[in-house]
Amino acid sequence: MNAVFPLTRRLRFGDDLEPSFTEYHVEHSLPFARLALILAATLYALFGVLDYYAAPGLATWIWLIRYAIFCPAALAVLCLTFTQRFRPVMQPVLSAIAVLAGLGIAAMIAIVPADVSYRYYAGLLLVIPWAYTMLQLRFLYATFASPTPATASTPPPAHTAPDSST
Repeated sequence: MNAVFPLTRRLRFGDDLEPSFTEYHVEHSLPFARLALILAATLYALFGVLDYYAAPGLATWIWLIRYAIFCPAALAVLCLTFTQRFRPVMQPVLSAIAVLAGLGIAAMIAIVPADVSYRYYAGLLLVIPWAYTMLQLRFLYATFASPTPATASTPPPAHTAPDSST
């Protein structure tokens, strides 16, 4: 049995096995996804202590990202996982929350001064393995979700003024 169809280049089972695998995957990965959402919301919230010490003047703006955007979104998705409507949209919704987690950290990196931003890159590095392993996203969704925040947090090239001493 060929798992990669030549026309679509998608890694999937044949039409007879793919629905069974999808159902199995949703059923077995749902508890891990719930745990991942709880851990993400908890860690995202706890890292708010870092904001108070690393960038005290900007902490309220960073807390807006943490406590008004990401944490409520993660908890809303967690609640959604207990409904039957979640199962068909599980992969796109979880990949969207992974993108939101990463873009939130990328926004924090953009807000804080350059000498403080290195402290926030650790959070960005946590999002990528979280998307692949804890959320148990399928390859296509995890591959979409992971580079998006990393690309958004890449600083623009530094411009230097020409040397006027010559």
